[in-house]
Amino acid sequence: MRIVFMGTPEFACPSLRGIVASEHEVALVVSQPNRAKGRGKKVQPTPVAALAQELGLPVCALEKGKASRLELYDRVLQLEPDVIVVVAFGHIIREPLLDAPPWGCLNVHASALPRWRGPAPIHRAIVAGDESTGVCTMRLERGVDTGPVYKCATTPIGPGETAGELHDRLAELGATLLVATLDEMQRGVAQARPQDSEGATHAPMLSKAEGSCDFSFSASHVHDRIRGLFPWPAVSVLRGDERLKLVTSEIDPDTFAQAEATPGTIVAIDDNAVVVQCGKGRLRLLELQPPGKRAMPAADFARGYHLATGEMFRPLIDFAPV
Repeated sequence: MRIVFMGTPEFACPSLRGIVASEHEVALVVSQPNRAKGRGKKVQPTPVAALAQELGLPVCALEKGKASRLELYDRVLQLEPDVIVVVAFGHIIREPLLDAPPWGCLNVHASALPRWRGPAPIHRAIVAGDESTGVCTMRLERGVDTGPVYKCATTPIGPGETAGELHDRLAELGATLLVATLDEMQRGVAQARPQDSEGATHAPMLSKAEGSCDFSFSASHVHDRIRGLFPWPAVSVLRGDERLKLVTSEIDPDTFAQAEATPGTIVAIDDNAVVVQCGKGRLRLLELQPPGKRAMPAADFARGYHLATGEMFRPLIDFAPV
């Protein structure tokens, strides 16, 4: 199969490596433009562009503007790919690319479709408390993640698994599924099934304003929010006027105990955790991160920053949950 690969972040890198290691040919890699990153604002290539350069593959960027987009589309079509592979590209693919190749545009999506269509399926699955998720290969069409599905693999979500950890697992699983789908296309036996729109949910883009929590909800709700939004935007709360990042947590075993205090109140501090009252149950905060510092065990933070029972954690002022 002659392939044009379109991708941008780390999630797409295992898929590109998988294709290169297979019998298929990558004729061109397309990514987003280089951007300034880090404290020094040094311009760097995207993870996919950097990997393409490392692998000796031709690579180009989709620049802003209609003229640049049409010029790139023309270059892609001149290569006459059998299929265009799109993995977390960060740009909506339009005609004439959608249907020009014989196999159209093949996408790797990090959910068990039709659940969690949209740009943030990994985070939304964890925040919602889902016990499992998956990854699918699907043919792109004009709707958002509504195309027919070729293959889908499901996987359980660990009770303490973060979005970052699940991201890495699904990236590798998606790469395996992608190559298997391409192999079936090459043999002419690939078949896609239409999605059932019943049960479809939307996974909107994350925002910084979501990066907090309300302890009036249950301990399980807050726990899922902490791990589902880690490492970005992460969940932060206010201790007085100071922001404090909640890094890892676990639900207190006695989570159905009668509420002892107002939600958000620190009700206990032991050798392993800072225990916070929630609307239902209590949450054990295991790691905390003060501003400008590294994450540390919650008990160490309590000693070093003189945290005491009876204090309260509050949501950030601009907190806007989705």
